Amino acid sequence: MTIELTNQIVKQAMDLQESYRLRAYDAIQLASALQIENRIATIGQHLMFIGADAKLLIAATSAGLQTDNPNNHA
Repeated sequence: MTIELTNQIVKQAMDLQESYRLRAYDAIQLASALQIENRIATIGQHLMFIGADAKLLIAATSAGLQTDNPNNHA
């Protein structure tokens, strides 16, 4: 799924960056993932947010996403 970078995503990313002290692009990635989760949840699907950055995964989990770290499956 491809989504457009909208003002709503940028605003949400700014809020996430401030709340979780994320890097700007990490905040954009998380805000985009949350947008996708909101879209697919309406049809009973859920997003798995995958990453190796512990801080970003904590933020994603706190924001309500299911997460996984591929480094945990060596």
